[in-house]
Amino acid sequence: MKLKFLAASVRFLIIAVILGMVILLDEREEKSGGSSLQETVLLSQKVKRFEKMLSISPGQSLTKSTNEQVASSIISIYLQRKCTLALHEPFDAEIQAHFALSGEKTPLQKLAITTQDNSVYVQRLNTFSDLRSVITPDFARKTTLQKVKSIIHEDLHDEFNLPLEQEEALITPLAYLAAREFFQSTGDKQYVKDSEKKIADARAMSREINAFVKYMETVFKRLPCDEAQKKVYRHLVTLRHYQNMYQKDTAGQKDTLEAKANYDFNYWKYFDTIISLHELGVSLKTLIVDLKKSPHTYPEITQYFRKLEERYRKQYNR
Repeated sequence: MKLKFLAASVRFLIIAVILGMVILLDEREEKSGGSSLQETVLLSQKVKRFEKMLSISPGQSLTKSTNEQVASSIISIYLQRKCTLALHEPFDAEIQAHFALSGEKTPLQKLAITTQDNSVYVQRLNTFSDLRSVITPDFARKTTLQKVKSIIHEDLHDEFNLPLEQEEALITPLAYLAAREFFQSTGDKQYVKDSEKKIADARAMSREINAFVKYMETVFKRLPCDEAQKKVYRHLVTLRHYQNMYQKDTAGQKDTLEAKANYDFNYWKYFDTIISLHELGVSLKTLIVDLKKSPHTYPEITQYFRKLEERYRKQYNR
């Protein structure tokens, strides 16, 4: 854990707040007999059988419901020094706390962290690549497309061994593509259509985020920090796709700019690139196998993408 820019007082504050939450959260996830939980368990089994067709080894996450196992959630705290970005390396600091209850029962509003020099983004998760991640009522209420994509996303983590700031950027588009293929295999034309729209929207957002962080870097270099942040915020609200997600994810939080933008960049920076590679004609199964060989570092990983593009163009006459 890297705490380069955190004063001791800030570290103790964060630890104290987390410990306080552990005390406050002395409860257990209530069980539900609703059919949606069992239906989602059956959907998970179906998706995991499909994963084998893509040479994805089905993982243990999201295989059981809260009727079978106590829910677990993670609260992650990301800190990035104001007016700086860590686009291809770890955050200045990242802290995680696990709770034996679902994310919807962890009172995120009680976790208010502010520091003078750092941007802070706090995230609450139910789904992660771990057998402790179970199907909760909240997860069961998601759309079928969201559930399929999440199940595949978490299982893809077991196929890769890259730094998270690279791995998430590869897995995110692959999960979208795999979800579409799942619905193609089941003949659900409407879900295929919905998947294609989500992919198109995500590509647009990926392009926005890539351009946005470049804009941030330029502004941070040219202007004093306070002035630069104001200019960046004014630009953020003009972004058609990204600003909606940003506002939704940071509701109730303050000073999130650098940490949140950095977090989103880690997930979406290669989305458009990976989809473009798939459009050259390579099967998703082959693309996954090839991307598992990706270098661990930047810019070597983007150079590898260019080599794959050259190879696919020759192989598929594109």
